[in-house]
Amino acid sequence: MHYSFNNNFQYVIPKNIRDKTLVLFGSSAHEVEFLAMNNLVVDECKNLKIKTYVCKSIKDFISIIKLEKPELLIIDSHGGFEQKTLSSYLIINDEKLTSEIIIKNKIHVPLVFLSACTTNPTYGFVNSITNAFFSGGSFSVTTTFLPISIVNGSLTYLRLLRHLDSVATNGDFPNWLSYISHITRTAFFSDIVFQLSNQIVKRSKNKQKTILDILNKLDKIKDNTVSFPSRRATFEQLNQELNKLDKDLRISFESFIHENLLYSHLGRSDLIKFQSWIDRKIIKRNKLFSKTTHK
Repeated sequence: MHYSFNNNFQYVIPKNIRDKTLVLFGSSAHEVEFLAMNNLVVDECKNLKIKTYVCKSIKDFISIIKLEKPELLIIDSHGGFEQKTLSSYLIINDEKLTSEIIIKNKIHVPLVFLSACTTNPTYGFVNSITNAFFSGGSFSVTTTFLPISIVNGSLTYLRLLRHLDSVATNGDFPNWLSYISHITRTAFFSDIVFQLSNQIVKRSKNKQKTILDILNKLDKIKDNTVSFPSRRATFEQLNQELNKLDKDLRISFESFIHENLLYSHLGRSDLIKFQSWIDRKIIKRNKLFSKTTHK
């Protein structure tokens, strides 16, 4: 179904996708942990020139989307499900945002990222809010099938936003799936950085140097995970680097929850190309054609 939809209504990610990105917060203002992370995201988004809004009601949520007309929508809120109706929903300031409301108000956003718990349970639920976005014409929806941490969830989509402009401009990734899955796959690198960084101030200079060396290698190791054939070797390399630490410093893969495994990328995100990547391919093809005809 999604393959046919993408063939008939193709969406290409523009180079200025950052200008068409919107982050909506639906959590209550009295929730301390949500408020702290939301403030962090708002500050980062100001620097990135990405719009953010706090939704005080479902009516507010709908009006903001219709006003801004985003092409990438990130919703940061609570999520839940109802056993009786086999459906899931989002919570907007203590109000339930259901599939029926999304469909009734004809919410249409090409790319959706739901940073909320249990928005797409996989154990018998047939009416998830994810499907409502597809009914409105979305091409890709990132969702979760189990609860996620407020902190880790916010940091995951924040990493997506930080690199969005360069990825959309440089054509580093061919399609949305390759980018969004890279973001979630490497999310636990942030956990490693956080744990190692916390230990630096507590250690001697020799041990500090060992930790800093590994931190400096992490970015290169993380980038190597983009290549599928080298992915296993890359994770083994990371494990080897972590094992170089002394026993009192050592951390292991088993010590992480790996929340990146709780995300699902629904739709045919592999068919949603970046315009910049298409342009690069055209340039390469033209150069190759020019050389061939020259000969």
